Amino acid sequence: MGIAVTCRQYYLALFPAAALVAVFQLRGRGPKEKLFRALGIVLFLAVASAPVILLIMVWRDISSPGMATGLSYNNWSAGVGLNVFRPIVASFSSCFYLLPLTFPVLWRMRPAASWPALLFASLGGIVAACLRSSLLQPGPLHALVRAASRLPAGDFILFGLIAGLTIYNAIAMGPLLWEKRDIVMSCPPLLFALLTAVFFVVEQLGVGGNLPLYDRYLLQIAPFLGVIAFTLLPQLTSARLVALTVMAAVSQFMLWHYAFGS
Repeated sequence: MGIAVTCRQYYLALFPAAALVAVFQLRGRGPKEKLFRALGIVLFLAVASAPVILLIMVWRDISSPGMATGLSYNNWSAGVGLNVFRPIVASFSSCFYLLPLTFPVLWRMRPAASWPALLFASLGGIVAACLRSSLLQPGPLHALVRAASRLPAGDFILFGLIAGLTIYNAIAMGPLLWEKRDIVMSCPPLLFALLTAVFFVVEQLGVGGNLPLYDRYLLQIAPFLGVIAFTLLPQLTSARLVALTVMAAVSQFMLWHYAFGS
């Protein structure tokens, strides 16, 4: 975990996630076993923190001197600071990329709850479309919406529909998590994945500077999103297989397009 942070500082989300999972596992154990396990948690986090502490000592910051000053990456700068809107962008991006992995959950909503959720998602989609210039960060989704801007109000309509569907899917995940709360609390990998995704969003609050939240940064939590999706919804239906195939095809197109295009 410590080495992962030295490669990409956003992996700091792993630390509080791992700590909370370990604390949850202390429940129902005797005092002596709790003590030994608590000491193990402290030792584990201390060892994992060593590379991070060394990195901060060398850089005198959590980000490199070049990134802190904006000299090393297209004049983008990043460092410790307060950014209230960035977690909103991270939340939307995480929910958007969770959508194709969990889309069967859309059909699990009860009719009594689906209409209020649909109304809220529709209003949220309109608001998101109005804020699309701030919500859209460099990446495939931005390129898709920009391509739709060639049509009259095309970018507004397309992004509004995408945002509305993303919000509706996120709402539908709530009852599913509550329904399977026993599985969540009894399955450490799933709990760890959920907490990592949550803390990835939370840590964006402390990312200062003008560096955008590129879509590719979501690759860091992509494995955790997969764990969440296929633990809560393990059925591999034909529709879901088609969605995964389309995702794979799009990713291969992007990979080879940029490889040969450069």
